[in-house]
Amino acid sequence: MSLTSLPATSPGAHLPYLRVMKSDLTCNDVLCGRGGGTNSHEGNRRYRTIVNDRRPEYLCAKKREKAVIAQKIVCFVRQQGGRFLEKKDARGVWVDTGNEKAIKKTLQALREGLDVRKTLMSISTKKLSFQEITSNDVLM
Repeated sequence: MSLTSLPATSPGAHLPYLRVMKSDLTCNDVLCGRGGGTNSHEGNRRYRTIVNDRRPEYLCAKKREKAVIAQKIVCFVRQQGGRFLEKKDARGVWVDTGNEKAIKKTLQALREGLDVRKTLMSISTKKLSFQEITSNDVLM
């Protein structure tokens, strides 16, 4: 499956060079870039919530499934009227990144801040502890 195989009808699917002025940004838009301006944007806060909600699924997924999870997040944001935008110049002009960059950004966001080994060990340890407690209770 290609990273850009979102439905052709999804907004932004064929508009990688759509120019958007800063005054036309919406609360559903995801601003790509670094710093407080993008992090504090309402659309970015909503996007991080969506990513955080899907992170456990991502952690348990196989490699091929991870790209599908990212695609679903991008598709959901676009269906809500959101766009993935990057700043083009100092005048405040933004352009849609297209789906491929949006999916790459989402994959990075899903990985961000994770120590995967530690998380998986924690999950395994909790399962082991639960099994030990259950076994001990049965033996008593």
